[in-house]
This record gives sequence, structure tokens and C-alpha cells, in this order.
Amino acid sequence: MLENIVSKNLELAEFDRPPSFCLGLSGGIDSRVLLELLCRLRKTFKFDLKAVHLNYHLRGKDSERDEAFVRKICVESQVELQVHSVNLQKSTAIQEQARMARLEAYRALPSHDQIIEAHHGDDLVESFLLRLFRGASLNSLVAMKLKSKREGRWLWRPLLEVPKVELMSFAKLNALKFRKDLSNNTVAYDRNFIRNKILPLTRKRFPLADNAILRSLKNMQSLQDDYQELIHLEQRAISDQLLKGELDWNQWAALPESRLRSLVHDGLKEVFGIRLSQIQTIELCKKLKTLEKFSFNAPQDVVFKSHTKFSKVYLTGGRPLKPTKDL
Repeated sequence: MLENIVSKNLELAEFDRPPSFCLGLSGGIDSRVLLELLCRLRKTFKFDLKAVHLNYHLRGKDSERDEAFVRKICVESQVELQVHSVNLQKSTAIQEQARMARLEAYRALPSHDQIIEAHHGDDLVESFLLRLFRGASLNSLVAMKLKSKREGRWLWRPLLEVPKVELMSFAKLNALKFRKDLSNNTVAYDRNFIRNKILPLTRKRFPLADNAILRSLKNMQSLQDDYQELIHLEQRAISDQLLKGELDWNQWAALPESRLRSLVHDGLKEVFGIRLSQIQTIELCKKLKTLEKFSFNAPQDVVFKSHTKFSKVYLTGGRPLKPTKDL
């Protein structure tokens, strides 16, 4: 039963006090079903529920009808609604602009609000294939999770393991009205091409393809979690050394290059606010692994200089290195 799945995945029974949730509500079938489920669960768990809708004005009158529909169902459901009107620049990457607009809308919410999104199992399969075709890393392949943190607040996707067909059955059984985005039928966008062309053909040949992909993703997620725990411990160690302005050359040069790249790139970015490009990261890590004398100029006037006699890499530059957050 979908209510039980959502309740379990939101960990509603584990909260000491009723939380405050905000649902991203487009008016499509996915978010419409989730709104109905949350309204039912709200009666038992007494949590606060609001919704946010973004009108991108990309589909003319249909966009205005989407907003009107969302306003109507929120009034009927007694759910507070925030609507954001967004004007996108059609000459640049529209999907990325839309993503940034959503982030801005979430940032405007009170800090105690937790975000709920209506991604489902089909979205997870599509995202996996899309990122796979683009040569994504393991971390990117398993990026969507049931529960994660985004910019300091919890983000929940309680339908992430539910196939789209179950949402359609629920909507039909409960006579739920929802909006249809006809642009989803075009194959101009890569995701739509995967959804409308690749997956139907794949499912015809391999009927259990979705289940197999989701099972593989779960296994990959487990491995990634273990890997991230290891990375976290190593990150703390490298951060402590960076704060002192030096790296133990022998310790880090012994690591596999891919892990060293992750540690150096993420450590400098997350802890010190220094952003290296992929090319810069690869170049620096190659130097770190050679155990030869080198000098490397990083952004913000930071210089890495090796000292072969002491097996150390020292950081110098135009400003003291201060952590941008607590370690």
C-alpha cells in the first residue's frame, strides 16, 4: 500500500515531534499522487505540510492552467502554497536554469522545512541510463536517494522505489485529476528519448529490466556508502594536514589515483573553498604521485610546493588557509 511505503520512507513514526514538509508540486500525476498520500498521512502524524510550485511560462496557456490547477487542489486540500514565477532564457540550457530556479525556491523556505520530491522508480532508471551514457562517475550514477541532505536541509523522495504504473493505478482508483505535460512526448530532450524510445524497446526484450537496474543501483549504493565512509575518514586526515599547510607526501601518494583525486578536489572545495577544474585536479594528483620535486599554482594564489628531503608538500600563498565550515 502506497501510504505505508511513504510513511516508512519518510520515517514518520520516528520523529520526536511533527516535522514540517514542503512538497514540490507540479500538478503532474507523480506529485498529485504524493500530495494525496501526504494529506492522508497528515491526519495520523499531524505534520505541517505546504507546497511550492514553479511556473516557468514555457508552455503558454498550459503553464497558466498548471498553476491554476495547483492552486485549486491546494485550497481543497488545505495546503499552504507558494508559487514562483520564473522567466527562463531560451537561448541557454533551460533544464539547468529550471534546476537552479527550484533550488532558489527551496532556499527561500524556512530553515526547518524539509523538502519532499515526487521522483519514482522510473525516474531512477531513466536518470541512471542518462548518466551512464554521459560517462558519469559511480557517485553520480547513484545520486538520487530516498533521504539525503541538500544545502543543510533534508530532502526526501519517498516514492523513489515505486514504479510509475503503481502511481497511475492509484490515481485511477481514487479518481485523482492531474495535469499532463505534452512536452514529455517529444524526444528532443535526452531524458524523453530514453523514456519514449530506449526503455520501451528494452522492456520488450528484457521485461524485468527495471527491477534489475534498481537492484543493481541498490547494490551500488551500498558499496558507495561504504566507500564514502572511508573517504570521510581520509578526508578528515587530509583536511587536518591541509590546515597545517602541509601534506604527508608518502601517505597520499600511495593511494589509488581516482581516490586521491576525489580527496584533493573535494577537500579543497568543501573545506577551503578552493575550486580546481578536473584538468587541474588530475595534474596536481599526478604530481603528488610522482614523489618528485614540483610546484603547482592553484586558484586564489595558493601554491603547492614539494620538498623531497622531508617527503612533504607545503602550501603557500597570498592568504592563510581557513576552513569554510567545521570539520
